[in-house]
Amino acid sequence: MFSREEMRAMGLDEEEIERLEKRNAEVLRERGEALPKTKEDIERWLEDMPLFSQKAPEEGDKDFEALQAMIQDVPPVERANAFKESGNEAYKLGKTDKVRYQHALIYYSQALDMKCDDHNLNSQIHSNRALVHMTMGSFGRCVADCKQAIELNPNNIKAYYRCAKAYQELSRYGEAIDMANKALALAPAASEKKSLETVLSESAVQHKEQQEREEKRKVEEEKIAARRAVLDKELKKRGVRLGPVIADLSQYQAHFNDQDGSTMEPRYDAQHEEMHWPVIFLYPEYEQSDFIQDFSELHRLQDHLNVMFPPATPYAPWDTKQKYRADNVKVYYEVAPKGGQTERGKVYVNANSSLGNILSKKDYIVPGIPTFFVESTAP
Repeated sequence: MFSREEMRAMGLDEEEIERLEKRNAEVLRERGEALPKTKEDIERWLEDMPLFSQKAPEEGDKDFEALQAMIQDVPPVERANAFKESGNEAYKLGKTDKVRYQHALIYYSQALDMKCDDHNLNSQIHSNRALVHMTMGSFGRCVADCKQAIELNPNNIKAYYRCAKAYQELSRYGEAIDMANKALALAPAASEKKSLETVLSESAVQHKEQQEREEKRKVEEEKIAARRAVLDKELKKRGVRLGPVIADLSQYQAHFNDQDGSTMEPRYDAQHEEMHWPVIFLYPEYEQSDFIQDFSELHRLQDHLNVMFPPATPYAPWDTKQKYRADNVKVYYEVAPKGGQTERGKVYVNANSSLGNILSKKDYIVPGIPTFFVESTAP
């Protein structure tokens, strides 16, 4: 249905609006004895009145034809300008009623649909619609409308400014600087110049910080790539194969910090030509685990078991049956199921072997972090 505001936007004057409203009032009086009661009946009833109908007019409908004729008599540029003014009013009302921003977008779009040949007016409309998009946080759409506005009128300083602000919100600071500089080259008024200079100075600082972060990121990536190249070479030399992670390692993530060089990957000590690994010991009987952040490939498993269990240290708090001692545990790793088997296989190892020797076994694929299962031989 059309409100008075919408009819004014169509270019109808007050006299024409009064006449159409009078005609609708007459229809209401004529139908007064048979007013509809259900929602569906009300909708069908309103569809028969030109000011409320949303359906296409039927051939010969004089009221529709009269309304259409009055609208068509108004030049496109006047209709576009009227819709633009309605959009401006709706935007102002949006400060207290956010829905009005959507109305403003509709009005500006309707203004552009008039396809008038006034490039300056169309540029203003695109620029105004861009402002609504920016207010609503649609910065990409704001940029698109600003570019259209600038194409239609290369002197539209507001379009340059709004485009620069939108680029700034999108963290595209180089483009924000470019837009601000282009606007300043047009010798804007003092107030516009101040706003543009603010955007320019802010974007320049933000762009510098962004470039510094990007440079730092590249340096870090190069360090990581170099470290991994050395790591791959040393693993290949040792015959160690790294496979995909098969366990949830998130509980161990807190032990690592890339900033100080500690990662969940093995580390190669070039000075001593020695590999260092993070290692996990699992105790399935109690669903417990121990994590060793730095385990040299030259150390034996037994070296660590001696430190972790009696007699050198008290029983583990979780070992309620006091079964786990350094001298009565067996260690194994798991391998992928073979043949028609569904369960992973167990391969027991000599705890007096070095970690490096165990990891180089042909049937062992390291599951991200070397993981060993420990069970007690005590009854």
